[in-house]
Amino acid sequence: MQKHFKNLLLLCLMASSFMAQQATAQTTYEWQGSFTNIRATHFTSATQGWAVGTNGTILTTSNGGTSWIAQASGTTQSLFGVTFTSATQGWAVGNNGTILTTSNGGTSWTAQTSGTTQILNGVYFTSATQGWAVGNTGTILTTSNGGTNWTAQTS
Repeated sequence: MQKHFKNLLLLCLMASSFMAQQATAQTTYEWQGSFTNIRATHFTSATQGWAVGTNGTILTTSNGGTSWIAQASGTTQSLFGVTFTSATQGWAVGNNGTILTTSNGGTSWTAQTSGTTQILNGVYFTSATQGWAVGNTGTILTTSNGGTNWTAQTS
C-alpha cells in the first residue's frame, strides 16, 4: 500500500510539474524578427495597435499583440512616440526632430517638417488636426492642421 502511495505521489508531482511548464509556455512570446528596442506603443482598440523603436522600427498588430508585422517607416532615425486618432490616421516622432504621419494605418508613412533637430519623445493628438509633440530641452511643438505646419511653443 505504501509503495502504491509513493508511486501515486510521484505521478502527481510529475503531472503538476508538466502542467506548470505548459502554463509558462503558453504565456511566453518570442519575437521572430531582428532585435530592436521598442520605445512606445499605441492601441486604438483591444486588437489594433502600433509600436515604434530604434532604427525607424514601426510594428503593427491586429490581434492584440499576439503577432507583429513590420511597416516601412522610410527612416533610420529612432522613434520614441506614437499616437493614432483612428485606425488609419497616426503620427510617430523621434531623433533629429523626426515626425512621420500615416493616413492608411501605416501602409505608408510620410515625413513632416518639424522645424527642430531636437529629439522628440512624445506625440499626442486630440483630433485629426490638433496635436502636440514634445522633446528634449523643453521642446514643445503644436499643429492645428494635422502636422502640415508645426509651430514651436514656449515651455
